Amino acid sequence: MMFHSMPVLCMFVLTVLPHLTYSQGDRMIYSTASELRCTELTNRPPTRDCRWVAGLNRNVDFLARRGRIVAYKIRWFSGSWSHWYVPGINDIDAKINTVTRSCAIPYNANSLRRRWSNFYDHVHTYIICI
Repeated sequence: MMFHSMPVLCMFVLTVLPHLTYSQGDRMIYSTASELRCTELTNRPPTRDCRWVAGLNRNVDFLARRGRIVAYKIRWFSGSWSHWYVPGINDIDAKINTVTRSCAIPYNANSLRRRWSNFYDHVHTYIICI
């Protein structure tokens, strides 16, 4: 029985212990070096990058910005701001792509897209984690 639990113990020692430094009272002090660093970028100009319009692809942010966008807002042409959108949670656009287009990430006519498709021609704000 001890033999089967040995890989689990080894995995614990190799993954958890290097990140723990010491404990202090009821707090565990640990390294945060592996955590993502997030930044809010505000009032970004329209990108004119067709990749943002590429359907429901969840990797556009990584390809275009080298990070994960965790939330974003759009400034509509009226000047008002949208609420916060979270990719994959509440960000499917009410509009569709009406034409097929060749792009670094091609997309088809009548395909769904994310609200971040508005980055193409709208000012926007987003929180990105790298």
